[in-house]
Amino acid sequence: MKYNAFKKLDKVEDVVRQQLKDNIVCRDNTTYLHYLILKDYYKATSDKGKQCDTEAFLSDLYDLLHYAPNAETIQRARRKVQNKYKEYQPKKAVKELREKLMDDYSDYAVAD
Repeated sequence: MKYNAFKKLDKVEDVVRQQLKDNIVCRDNTTYLHYLILKDYYKATSDKGKQCDTEAFLSDLYDLLHYAPNAETIQRARRKVQNKYKEYQPKKAVKELREKLMDDYSDYAVAD
């Protein structure tokens, strides 16, 4: 596989594994797992770009993640609109990239 966009998956898997190990709640709650990972990434970013109090932001982020639809649900709905109903199609380049990523992911998944 020439284009290996999925090397990052191993790193994400390590982060997820550590959170699952350290936080039992995450084992049953993907939203909380997502929140903790975003929280760690946010705290690791530079303070220069932060425009509000970190704790206030993280509280708002948790509320958004808890009440808003999760990323997987939104992605599934987009796929349904575009693939099943053939509406609002992406640009050709995006469509080709998605197909390439699907092929790469298939190769990655079979490799394990």
